[in-house]
Amino acid sequence: MRNILFCLGFLACLCSSAFSGVTYPPITIDLQNKPPGHQITEFRTLTILIDTRIDVININAGVGFFLIQVHSYMGNITLSDDSDAQISGTNIGLIWKGNSENVAHFYLFRDHLALLDNITMLIAVSTYSKYDPVPGGCNLSFETEIAPYQKISESDDFITVISQPPSQFGNFCNRSNIVTRMYYLYLSEHDNSTEQYFANIQKMISVDDIVKYGTLVLEGLTANRFKQMYSRYAGTGRVFAAVST
Repeated sequence: MRNILFCLGFLACLCSSAFSGVTYPPITIDLQNKPPGHQITEFRTLTILIDTRIDVININAGVGFFLIQVHSYMGNITLSDDSDAQISGTNIGLIWKGNSENVAHFYLFRDHLALLDNITMLIAVSTYSKYDPVPGGCNLSFETEIAPYQKISESDDFITVISQPPSQFGNFCNRSNIVTRMYYLYLSEHDNSTEQYFANIQKMISVDDIVKYGTLVLEGLTANRFKQMYSRYAGTGRVFAAVST
């Protein structure tokens, strides 16, 4: 069983969005010659009103599922798919599970509060085989059926990160032998630049980079590995991720 990127967050929250009626040309992500185990990342800058489709094309027959992530800077966005799964925030993602087609469609909307501003986004697609753990596949409480994202909240002293367990091949949840490990990465103190923000998120997208750049959270510090609490340091951002094997 291979390692898999489980989920990633950056002090994100889930927020409601209003959809515009303006349609822009679709964003195309080509997975040709990208078997399971590959990641594709790209930046997009979208302006003013936005209602954009993301087309993931030429999906390899060996791909059991893929994780699509969208990270925005200073502006909430909403990502949905043809099954009506929908998630909103600044760091969001959905799972596409394999079917007979080699193309998948997603839909991206801007939050109505940010319509007058430019917005920069990072879009990442990671492909996996059907035998890999499905991130958030054993979801019990989040909004989407499969929840490959984390909910992050903060108080004056603590940051709370909640995620959902992965499922094993065949959607087994009650007798899974998957091991999940949590990681985090600090950003430079008092650096709120877009360059810093996206550079550190990119370091925590692939499994190899998470292990290389992230700090492993020691096991046994909390009773529930999928609910972690961290000390909050004002002016210092943090990227959170999890890897399952």
